[in-house]
Order: sequence, then structure tokens, then C-alpha cells
Amino acid sequence: MIQQHKKKFHGTVFDIIGIGIFLIFFAAVFFLFPRKTETITLLLDVSKYVSIDQSDVQNWDKPASWFVERLQSAPLIKKDFFGKTDVEVLHIIYPDTLGEENTRVTLEMKVKSTFDKQTKQYYYNGSPLLIGSSQRFKFDTIMINGVVRDVITHPTLITNTAILTIRAYLEPLYYPPYAISPDDRMGAVSIDATTIDGIPLYISQKIHGGMNIKDVSGTPIAEVISVIKRPGTRSTIISGIPTTVVDEGRERVELTMKIRAKIIGNNFYFMDRYPVLIGRSLRMTFDTLPLIVTITDIQKEPGLAQ
Repeated sequence: MIQQHKKKFHGTVFDIIGIGIFLIFFAAVFFLFPRKTETITLLLDVSKYVSIDQSDVQNWDKPASWFVERLQSAPLIKKDFFGKTDVEVLHIIYPDTLGEENTRVTLEMKVKSTFDKQTKQYYYNGSPLLIGSSQRFKFDTIMINGVVRDVITHPTLITNTAILTIRAYLEPLYYPPYAISPDDRMGAVSIDATTIDGIPLYISQKIHGGMNIKDVSGTPIAEVISVIKRPGTRSTIISGIPTTVVDEGRERVELTMKIRAKIIGNNFYFMDRYPVLIGRSLRMTFDTLPLIVTITDIQKEPGLAQ
């Protein structure tokens, strides 16, 4: 009986010593390698990482078009073992567009990372999340490789939006018919788009103040405040003299609009994909009327949009 008690006593002592060693080891790890879990926001430039066959791409700085289509259709959210969000793509941004869809892609991502207090660095799956570093994120049906463009520890710096008042006009370059002269349809005489000013009447007559675009929640993201229309013109040569004449089939259209734009750094983006810049174009679709407007002025309203 005494021996049994001694065995139990020795067993208890060894258990206590083992637990003590474990606690000391755990405390040492905690103090030597202090880390905490934190969710941060990444800007991942997919265009800067060649990770897939790009034989069908002319510009090797851009991912293949089929890959971009899968990005738009695949569920881009990954959960951990406990069902909590590990990685989520918040927005797909197209940073360089000239009025047309572009395959350059930047992803705004929410990533659950670990923060090392000693190195002051964030890690995902053991890889440091550094600006310029290559990263790989695996989702259910797609693998995304890219280069980190920015690491944002305060998401409010990127998710803010602003209300902008822009002035713009409709560039005739984007609105046919301008390639064939109505006076010589059989000969298909080419017309330089820079010699005409104005868009076809069948489009301009449908443009009016109050037109708007709404998001899925019904909140306006773009609204036409005012419209100015003037007779369209055409530059030609009469008797050897350059002359500008009225084109009765066209009107010059100038718009004042309010739009909701996303703030990324010091730049504005409309619908997460179109940069709002003077001299650049925005693609907008009002119901069945698609418009491409060229910006001539931008004014930001005080404060942030809600």
C-alpha cells in the first residue's frame, strides 16, 4: 500500500514537473516569438506575376483573358477549419482603362495574418507579407499568384468613398458612324474621327438630366445633373480652304455629373475599375444607353460619402 502511494506521489511529482516544463517552454516561445492574429488588407497585383500560360496574351504584363473571367465568376473566399474567413477578395480593380475593359488586375483582399512583434512583419502561411513580395492564395477552384502592391493595416484607408462632381463630354471617336462618309457609302471613304465634333443624334436625343445608375442596394452611384447640347460640326476643305461646317446629324454633348468613387491611396475609382482622371474616359451604362464620357474637370465634395 505504501509503495502504491509512493508510486502515485512520484507520478504526481513527475506530472507537475512535466506540466511546469511545458508551461516554461510555452512562455519562452511566447516571449521569444511573440505573434498575434490580425486581419489586414492587401492590394495584390496579379498583372505583375506570370504564373500561367500566357501564349494567348500579347502583353505579358497582363494575365490571360480566360483567367480574368474566372476571377470574376469564381467564389473568392477561403475559410479555415473552424469555418472562419481566412482569405477573401473584396474587390477586383482594373487600374488602367481607356474607356474599355482591360485585363490588368489588382485585387483588394482581406487576409487573416500573424503579426510578429519583434520583426514588425505580417505573415500568411509562414510567408512574410511585404510590398513587392510574391504571394500565392489557393481557393476552391482557382489559384491566384501575384505581387503585393500595398499592405494596409487600417482598412478604412482603402474603403472610403467620395462624391465627385465631374464635367465631361462625349468623344465622337467612340460613336460611329464616323468611318464611312454618308456621301460616298459605296466607296467607303474613310473619315478621320478628329475632323468631327459631336455624336449621332439618335444617341444624343436620349441623353437628359436625371439619368442615373444605381448599385444593387438601389443607391445612386452616378447621376446626370445637367446636359448642354450644341450643333455638331465637321471640318472639311472647300475650294482648297479648311472650313468647319455644321453637321446636322450630330450634336456635341457636355455633361455635369455626380458620381460615387472609391478612394485608393490618392486616386479615385468608379465602380472599382475605372480611374477617375482628367483626360481619361469612363464607361457608364444608363439602362440601355451605354456612354463613354471623357472627363474635363473633377471636384471633390467635402467629407466622405456614407
